[in-house]
Amino acid sequence: MPFFRECTPQDELRRFLDPDGPVVYLLTEEFLNELINTEEIPSEMDTASSYSSHRRSASRKAGERASKKALFGFEEIPAPPPLPANLLGDLLQEVRRRRKARRTSRAATTTEAVGGTPISREAKNIIAPIAFYMTLSKLQGPNIPGESRIPLEAIELAPEYWGWPDEYKRAESPRAGKNRIYWNWKPKWKVWSAEMPNEVTIQDVHMYMYENSSDFRFYARPLVNAGADLGDIVRIRRIAHPDAEYECVLARQGTAEFNAWINYCTQQVRNSARRFGYV
Repeated sequence: MPFFRECTPQDELRRFLDPDGPVVYLLTEEFLNELINTEEIPSEMDTASSYSSHRRSASRKAGERASKKALFGFEEIPAPPPLPANLLGDLLQEVRRRRKARRTSRAATTTEAVGGTPISREAKNIIAPIAFYMTLSKLQGPNIPGESRIPLEAIELAPEYWGWPDEYKRAESPRAGKNRIYWNWKPKWKVWSAEMPNEVTIQDVHMYMYENSSDFRFYARPLVNAGADLGDIVRIRRIAHPDAEYECVLARQGTAEFNAWINYCTQQVRNSARRFGYV
């Protein structure tokens, strides 16, 4: 009969009481001074700041530290579990209820077919995610623009994650006698395929809300060049990095990453077979 030793509280705390690894250092007075001098320790003001301003501050400081001595190593951290599908589904129902109420309110006060931005400019974060997963629409073909659409409901769940509305500028483009209204932002993205992790492209990516058709799009040519197409998955993370604001990784069908990430796409896009999810 196998013997099982009872787990004690000390066993659970051992990795904290007696840690090891590439990110563990003895906190001596000398090392503490190095942390302070390289601004690795955030101030109380930074800690209390909002999500978007904190990320901008962190990115700026990371750039200032890039040429200084690196004090820490790197440790692979397992991906967190997805938000429970039933919880995320309930939150989506609330978002849909709010969106329907806004449309009803606009219809009662205007005779125009389109009025107001598709997402409220007063939208507040419902969740604070660390990663977004989404299956793609068709991106390959001679008459396909290669633009990916992010569901408006996903934006409204976490508007600050997508920089909405602070980072976007309004623009009008006349066409066929009718103005097209856009809300534009072009942050830098790091883009690569999970099959080619060493081939990373950093470039401006056009993210925009197209008000007339009520959708949110982004265009990243490296995804198309990597063969991204219908049903593949992208993982998009907002990062505090001196070179980029977002990181986008492609997982094509049949890859190990796709098989893992499909479990994160727990919610179906309305009127579509596409799916998405947050962690």
